[in-house]
Amino acid sequence: MAMLFLVLISAVGIYVISLQYPVGHNQNRYEREVAAKWMAIAGVHSAVARIQQEASQDLPYVRYFDGCRGITGRYSVSFRQSQKSLGGGLAGEKEYIVLSEGSVVQSGGVRHMIRATVLCLPKERKCRIALWEESK
Repeated sequence: MAMLFLVLISAVGIYVISLQYPVGHNQNRYEREVAAKWMAIAGVHSAVARIQQEASQDLPYVRYFDGCRGITGRYSVSFRQSQKSLGGGLAGEKEYIVLSEGSVVQSGGVRHMIRATVLCLPKERKCRIALWEESK
């Protein structure tokens, strides 16, 4: 009888906890972190495209995207021409520093930062990412 009572109490406890923390609660956080990372990556590539188009640097450039499962992602990206060079580049190559922050609108504090160094040949409108640093 005591064993049955313990099983019933355990089942009630599990049920009460599941009401407070839905199944997959941690998975949802993981999904939000992945979405923030991909938003930051999209921001870097957006900046590279804007550099190639010789867009003005009236930044930060912000975009919002609706994703699956009710997740709305956002990136904020800015770039500027660097004063120093990595060295070893081609003649006429310009260096840009790109800062991109990806986040998820519905979450408090889930964000991902990327700092990239982009080398561009302005005459050919070709760019390449030379350095990539990520942080949360």
